[in-house]
Amino acid sequence: MRFAYLIPLVAFSALAPPATAGILSTAENFSVLGGSTVTNTGPTSITGNVGVSPGSAITGTGSISLTGTYHYSDAAALQAQSDVTKAYNGLQAMSSSQNLTGQNLAV
Repeated sequence: MRFAYLIPLVAFSALAPPATAGILSTAENFSVLGGSTVTNTGPTSITGNVGVSPGSAITGTGSISLTGTYHYSDAAALQAQSDVTKAYNGLQAMSSSQNLTGQNLAV
C-alpha cells in the first residue's frame, strides 16, 4: 500500500504510558487513516477501518480484504484525525526519560 499521508497509529498506542490508555480515542478503530488519499496497490488484508479526511479518495479498494468499514471524509474519519492530532501533540509534549536510539521497539 502507498499512502499520501499516514499517521503510524500503532506507534502511538505502543509508546503511550499506561496512564494515558486510550490516547487515540476513536482513531483506535482505524488500521489505516490518511489525510488526503489512501492508495492500495495489490492484494491487501486489513483488520479494522480504513479512513481518509479531509481528503476523500481511497483507491484500489477492489483488492482489499477488509473486516471494517471504509470512511470517506465522514464524521468518523474527521473525529479520528482530530484524535490522532491530539495524541500526537500530547506525546510530543512529554519529556523523554530514556534514549532508545538503535533499539528494537517491536513488542
